[in-house]
Amino acid sequence: IDDRDSAAGNGIATVFDVSLNAPYAFWACPLQTPDLAEAVETCRAEYSDLTAQRGIAGLNYIHQSTRVEGVIDWETQYLAIPNWTDHITSTLTRQNVERARLELSLARASGEDTAPALDALHAALLLREQHTNFHPIGE
Repeated sequence: IDDRDSAAGNGIATVFDVSLNAPYAFWACPLQTPDLAEAVETCRAEYSDLTAQRGIAGLNYIHQSTRVEGVIDWETQYLAIPNWTDHITSTLTRQNVERARLELSLARASGEDTAPALDALHAALLLREQHTNFHPIGE
């Protein structure tokens, strides 16, 4: 837990992924409560909320909000577009890791060389970690 004050609030909980026996930061969320167990559950719920369906709903909202005559309203320009863009990127990086894990599992089950699948998983984890470090949810 990083307990410094930030734009996201008072402290950020970062959860780690150890799929390759090495830690990879994969999710950062603002602490909403001093109770660590409750904060972790909130972070898990937010991470689980990263779905393609929600991303599509956000794109539909943005599409409808930007297809009118005149100036785009402040909420759409400065809140909706950045937040939904970040949500979609987070969803894609999550799905990329899940796909890489599945390919590794299939390679192991079929007795194939797992080196390419391990490399793909490592790359997917690094991409997700990079997104987490530069665009923590809530900021």
